[in-house]
Amino acid sequence: MAVSKTNHNLMLRIVSAFILLGLAYACLYQSSPLIGLWFFKIVLIAAVIEWILMVRHIRVHTAKYIIYFICGITYIYCGIKGIYILYLNNTMLFTFIMLSIFLSDTAAYFIGRTLQGPKLAPKISPGKTWSGAIGAYLSVTAFSLILQHCHALSFHHMILLIALCPIGQAGDLIESYIKRQVGVKDSSNILPGHGGILDRLDSVLLIGISLLLLL
Repeated sequence: MAVSKTNHNLMLRIVSAFILLGLAYACLYQSSPLIGLWFFKIVLIAAVIEWILMVRHIRVHTAKYIIYFICGITYIYCGIKGIYILYLNNTMLFTFIMLSIFLSDTAAYFIGRTLQGPKLAPKISPGKTWSGAIGAYLSVTAFSLILQHCHALSFHHMILLIALCPIGQAGDLIESYIKRQVGVKDSSNILPGHGGILDRLDSVLLIGISLLLLL
């Protein structure tokens, strides 16, 4: 029964992922720049609303709630702004970074489940393992080397892609930590098989902030 439920969740995750990727592709690559801008705006608004609803669980602790409220919205805004600026200035690099994030998440999930081993941060995210984290890093490194070998990526951008991989994993852990602090498993259940918007943006936001500091 448990295996059947796991397979069902995995299939639901895959199907919804393809739908989300198709929507993002249509808005960012097959539409006008205005549609692309509104895509980012809608994602930003949805993420902020989700954050506000998520941290309401700690509203009884007024000071803590205010800190989480302000810092969370700032974190989300800066992360999405960084990614949006990259999208405007270098769509190709934006695409490769998004693909590397997807590859990192996928590799970490499957390699971690297959090899298992020591936990990466058991008190924050018990499901994550060192084998998954290292597998994700090696996968993104191989992907970056292939792109650079095919002259699709400059040497400096190859180094950037590799360096952003652990930053993205750190972003994942940051959100896991916050969710534990506010007492929720997922940021919401709006995305079947994935949880919420913030669950999909966990790696993206910290990478976006890093890019904002670099751009």
